[in-house]
Amino acid sequence: MKLIEEQTFTAADFKSTTFEIAHYELCVFNSIDFTKFTFSEAKFVDCEFVDCDLSMVSLTGSMLQNITFTRCKMLGLFFETVKPFLFEVRFQDCNLESSSFENVSMENTVFQSCKLAGVDFTNSNLKGVQFEACDLLNATFYNSKLEKADFTTARNFSINPQHNQTKGAIVSSANLEGFLQNAGLDFRS
Repeated sequence: MKLIEEQTFTAADFKSTTFEIAHYELCVFNSIDFTKFTFSEAKFVDCEFVDCDLSMVSLTGSMLQNITFTRCKMLGLFFETVKPFLFEVRFQDCNLESSSFENVSMENTVFQSCKLAGVDFTNSNLKGVQFEACDLLNATFYNSKLEKADFTTARNFSINPQHNQTKGAIVSSANLEGFLQNAGLDFRS
């Protein structure tokens, strides 16, 4: 597999060429529309994606190691198809609506100011994950490991402690209802 190192790619780089399946290391992808591209078997190590549209991208067999996504649109991605070995990602100001992290181990991942509406976290290891200022409307948490996950500034989430491992999860008094609404309590202010 071809190794491509320390390069910055912009939208202009993909007007006359297609995406090359390669091993990308220390690369930056800036303002590129990758919608419905196939990243299958590509390797990304220590890379950044900034202002990119990655909606409906095929990630099957790809490798994501120490990757940062900033202000990216990432609708309908299936992260469970990524190789789990050394999987490490960070998301800042991204829209990941209707994506899936089912069965993904992503301890200590940071989601900062992200739209996570309708995201599936079923059977995921989310130990120590930070959901900083994230909207989790209709996100699915079932049989998820949420120990020490930080929901302090998250909103619109609904997590049933009976169906998830929540010991040590961090919530604020303002969003405690997201953990207790399935307990049959009547909340009043």
